[in-house]
Amino acid sequence: MEQKRPCKGLCKKYRVKKLVGVGRYGSGQCRCQICDIWMDYRGCHLESGVPASVNNYGWICNCCNFKVRKNPRNKKSKEKLRETNSQKITTK
Repeated sequence: MEQKRPCKGLCKKYRVKKLVGVGRYGSGQCRCQICDIWMDYRGCHLESGVPASVNNYGWICNCCNFKVRKNPRNKKSKEKLRETNSQKITTK
């Protein structure tokens, strides 16, 4: 049986609020399932230990060292995120 990684409480200083009119994933936020918190790249690092930046993939929580979720799980939310990403590309 795999033991759950504990939250050390370091993540609380990286907590972010939801932006009005924009989805969390669309605004660059991520969710740590272990710490049960929404944060951005400042609360994460990469596998190599380098601090994460907005354009990197494979973010890991600084608090519990668990990979964070950068994309929604359900179909409806995934479609909504794709729409917002395609709108960003066409407006550039």
